Amino acid sequence: MTGDGETDRPQNKSSVSLGKIVTLIAVVIAVIFIIQNSGTGTVSFLFWEFQLPTWVWAIGLFLLGGVSGYSWHWSRARARRKTRRND
Repeated sequence: MTGDGETDRPQNKSSVSLGKIVTLIAVVIAVIFIIQNSGTGTVSFLFWEFQLPTWVWAIGLFLLGGVSGYSWHWSRARARRKTRRND
């Protein structure tokens, strides 16, 4: 460890990671999806019925899936850390 608080790990010269590439591809696909699905669709849930552009409810479902997947991953990682501390 150096005296200024930095670790002795080598610095990553490339600022483009796999995660950034995947995110960029996902954004491009989402923009194409929005452009192609600008029509209105009816969404029925329980006793409510909404008229929304197709891309709005599709992106909403995509975001809901992303948030639920992230929270599931976070809770599993937390449980693993707790198990390791108890061993």
